[in-house]
Amino acid sequence: MRPLLLRLDHFGSFRDPVEVDFSDVDYFALTGPTGAGKSTIIDALCFALYGTVPRWGRENVIAHALAPSVAAGKVALLFESDGRRYGVVRALVRDGKGTVRTKEARIDELAGGVPLDEAWEAVVRPLAEGEHVSAEVQRVTGLEYRFFTQCVVLPQGRFAEFLHAAPRERQDLLVQLLDADVYEAIRQRAVREEETARTAASLARDQLAKLSGATAELEAELAERLSALRRLAGALDADLDLLRAREADIRRAAQERAAVAERQAALAGPRMPDGVETLATARRAAAEAAASLVDQVAALEADEHAADEALAALGGRDRPQAALAALDSRDRLTAQVESARAQARSAAESLASLRSALQDADSAVAEAERLRDRLRDAHAAADLASRLAPGDPCPVCLRPVDAPLPAGRPGETRAAEGALAAARKEAERARTAYAKAETSAGLYSTQVARLEAELAALPPAVDRAAVEGRLAAIAKAEEVAAEARAAARSARSRLRRAQTDAERADQRAAEAWRTLETARDRLLALGSHDDPPP
Repeated sequence: MRPLLLRLDHFGSFRDPVEVDFSDVDYFALTGPTGAGKSTIIDALCFALYGTVPRWGRENVIAHALAPSVAAGKVALLFESDGRRYGVVRALVRDGKGTVRTKEARIDELAGGVPLDEAWEAVVRPLAEGEHVSAEVQRVTGLEYRFFTQCVVLPQGRFAEFLHAAPRERQDLLVQLLDADVYEAIRQRAVREEETARTAASLARDQLAKLSGATAELEAELAERLSALRRLAGALDADLDLLRAREADIRRAAQERAAVAERQAALAGPRMPDGVETLATARRAAAEAAASLVDQVAALEADEHAADEALAALGGRDRPQAALAALDSRDRLTAQVESARAQARSAAESLASLRSALQDADSAVAEAERLRDRLRDAHAAADLASRLAPGDPCPVCLRPVDAPLPAGRPGETRAAEGALAAARKEAERARTAYAKAETSAGLYSTQVARLEAELAALPPAVDRAAVEGRLAAIAKAEEVAAEARAAARSARSRLRRAQTDAERADQRAAEAWRTLETARDRLLALGSHDDPPP
């Protein structure tokens, strides 16, 4: 196997397309620093041929074949083997989960003597595709993947393994590589011929040993016996010739007898087929039934067309059903509007009474506050007076106090404070009830406005009885059309059956005519013989 041209596209560490031309060299060496891609070139050669690389571990691992961060790639190798040119291509893709798989694999035989740039298009015949490519490569190169990777493309670090392989394994490898198995085949054939010759010689020696008692008298006696046997054989041959002549006459007589029996059977064979008497009547009845059904089908199809046109003239159900639905919506919205209005009125009346109650509660709070303030002032004056003696200056009017002042009553102030708290609590309850009633009244008013807007958006009211009458007419027209379609469909089925019966009657008539013609031809052929039957 001689490589000619290698093309890499996003393979291994090569992210850009690379082309390696081996056609103009007999020996080559790949040189470069570590990581330059030397091993990748050898990997590409091996992957193009066998779909895997020994450096990757297991034979079914191909994840390393595609360059990182790319979604697709390809390897193509042009090579010669045994005087023929071949091209092998393997395309790779990376799916959405990141798994690398072989999208395409094929090997073709290419025309020789074509420039390398044009060789890929000069396909003589395709050889294999898919999973069969590796087996075809093994056939055309004569190398299995295991031997190819041991001697042609030695993987890194495995040369010592080749050198230290068992003698039997190295012998098998060299036999395959050097076609030395032909010598093994020659050796095996020579052994077989030797055994055959040895057997023949032993047989000849045994026969010679059996002839040790032969004499001239015995030889003369045997020669006489041989002459007598030959004369007897001649006489027997003459008798056999006579017997063979008689046997030929017997065979001719048997053949003539069989021919006569065949003619007798043919003459006795013709008979009237079953149903011939009524065949014409059946054909005529089937044709008349088919013709009658044709007219009936035409009339029913006309009725079907008229029913469909009448149904189409009435229009579809959509508009009447929409009008009826609009009427139902109008009735429903009208009832909802009336109910909402009543609830809004009731809420407005409750709001008025609650507003009056709130005003009364606020007035009660104000009155309780005035009473509390008045009592508080009075209590403060009484407390001040209890601390003043006659002759002390009054801190309010600055005049001296003439006589002792009366003491205040604190219990009245506490009672006023309690009454004020109760009035405020009642006012808060009234305010809360008024706020709830005000919210409810607003909601009812909003609901009334929304329902009135929906009611105004509906199409104008129509006569319900007229709409229902139109729907009933459409339903009746649909029923009539369905009946017409069913009748026409049934008539067409009957017509097809009648036409089938007519065709079968015609076929039976044609078969009867063919049977008649066949019998006539046989009788005519029998009548053409000049020799009467014995």
